[in-house]
Amino acid sequence: MRAQTPEALIPWPPKFISFVRKSPAARNFGWLAVDRGVRMMLAVVVGLWVARYLGPEMYGQLNYALAVVALLGPLAELGFEAVLRREFVRAPETAATLAGTAMRLRLGGALLAVGIVATYAFFPHMIGGDRRVLLILALTLFQPGAMVPEAWLQSRLESHKSVLPQWVALGAGAGLRVLAIVLRAPIEVFAAIIVFELGLGTALVVRSARKGGLIIGRADRGIALSLLKECWPLALSSVSVMIYMRIDVLMLRWMVGDGAAGNYSAAVRLSELAYYLPMIAAASVQPMLVRAHQEGPAFYLRRLQGYFDLSALAAYAVAFPMALLSSHLIAWAYGPLYAVAAPILAVHAWASVFVFLGVARSQHLINAGYTRFSLMSTLAGALTNVVLNLVFIPRWAGLGAAVATIVAQAVAAWGMTLCYAPTRPIAILQTRSIFIPITWYRYVRKN
Repeated sequence: MRAQTPEALIPWPPKFISFVRKSPAARNFGWLAVDRGVRMMLAVVVGLWVARYLGPEMYGQLNYALAVVALLGPLAELGFEAVLRREFVRAPETAATLAGTAMRLRLGGALLAVGIVATYAFFPHMIGGDRRVLLILALTLFQPGAMVPEAWLQSRLESHKSVLPQWVALGAGAGLRVLAIVLRAPIEVFAAIIVFELGLGTALVVRSARKGGLIIGRADRGIALSLLKECWPLALSSVSVMIYMRIDVLMLRWMVGDGAAGNYSAAVRLSELAYYLPMIAAASVQPMLVRAHQEGPAFYLRRLQGYFDLSALAAYAVAFPMALLSSHLIAWAYGPLYAVAAPILAVHAWASVFVFLGVARSQHLINAGYTRFSLMSTLAGALTNVVLNLVFIPRWAGLGAAVATIVAQAVAAWGMTLCYAPTRPIAILQTRSIFIPITWYRYVRKN
């Protein structure tokens, strides 16, 4: 097989349209990208209206509850997502047993997570409103267990069969939010709408997968032990990721107040709108990388370099305009009540560079079996974020939290890769990608 250069991985016009038509991965990515576009549109049209209606104080309260639940989300997901897609590709004949086993394990983890949230909700310091919102949102922890069929659809590059049903749920949720605003509903109603939307979307995806041929089989003890053995570092790694992604809101609320948490959440909500791009790219690219890994190291590294470069290009395309237009974006999206969020957005936008590269790196770590290293790198990022938040938040509030996030993401996604000898070649690929705004000409020069 002829080795491909990284440049060959991005076909430029006039071959690009033909590539998209012929490539299942490109079509799958297209469906997932359109799905994210629809979600972004609803977030802009309806989600920002909700933020204006609630105001910084109640918006901070809602996002505080969401952050608490998100911290326990990995206990319900168990780090299975990428491994499930890989195994569905490698051994499609075991799909029924694998799906049944994963669903039961995740639902067990969800029960434990909900129990922890309920216990925390009844701590003496929790007021009535916080408690009710937290208990309602805890129900979302059951969603990962029921969404295993989505990983099966993604492994078959049939994401349209999960995207379309979820659009129905998104439309229903958006309509209910508008109705809640018109009726001047309390914050608990908005929490309940989140639960309803996720529940409806999950039910429709499961139905679609079953119509596509997936059978949910019985749980298998051997598969369960194998999944848990391989994925426990990924689950703990996900906890660490949630810590350095969501601990900012918790610490801002504890150290400054609901208003600071609300302004920070508003900025982060805009900054993170594009974070699903690397995730949907991973869902589409991972089957290709699994096969490339079997072709040999040279071919695989070329594929990986192209993947990193694409990820970095996408990140810069998001970060540059968002940082430059932060004041206008905040004023347009939220109004004058959230003016403090503008400089936070201008800084936080640059975290996307390391987020995108980190998601791309994670696909390699799974293929190479470096799950324990993934855990160590995310733990380092979480520790960095907590320590820097303790130093920066008292001085600069939300702006300090944004700086801490960038440093933590850089440590977890790139710095730790440099420090570990087996992954150092991958760090070199990442470093080349970081400089893609300077070296972009590699993709347009003649071979």
